[in-house]
Amino acid sequence: MQACQISSERRKSFRKNDQRTLRDRVANILGVPHENVIIIGVELVASLCVTLLIPKTYADVFQNMLKENLQFEELTALSIDWICIDDQEYNLTGTDEISKAEQQEKIVSIKDLYKEKSQLLEETELQNLELQKNLDAVKQMLDIEKKRRIELENQCKLQNNVYKRFKKEVLVH
Repeated sequence: MQACQISSERRKSFRKNDQRTLRDRVANILGVPHENVIIIGVELVASLCVTLLIPKTYADVFQNMLKENLQFEELTALSIDWICIDDQEYNLTGTDEISKAEQQEKIVSIKDLYKEKSQLLEETELQNLELQKNLDAVKQMLDIEKKRRIELENQCKLQNNVYKRFKKEVLVH
């Protein structure tokens, strides 16, 4: 089996129905049963990239057809711009190729952004832990103050009871 990548710069999504249609059209072009064309990945990089797995013999036939610049209206109708087989890229639409350097630059930019966001997330998590420690300390202080308040209230009640008894005794004499 041979991997074949198909990309579309104009599409940003590829539903199950689109996948089935693409698989059937590639199988039709190659003259093989659609079971011999397997989609093994769909990913969004600089463009939407669909990776197909097809028998090596048919991949070679497909590559020869692409080298002969045959028109594949069935694929361009699906907004397919590029096909890549064995690191050979074939432009179906005649649009300018996004250079490998531009793609690499975008990937590096995305990785840098990911690294930056990961670092911010880590810092936020550390701040969250520090805030949680502070919150726990404040809760502990509140619990201590609550116990002290209850003790003071109990002492006040006792003193009030003592005062009331003393007042009764003084009034009785």
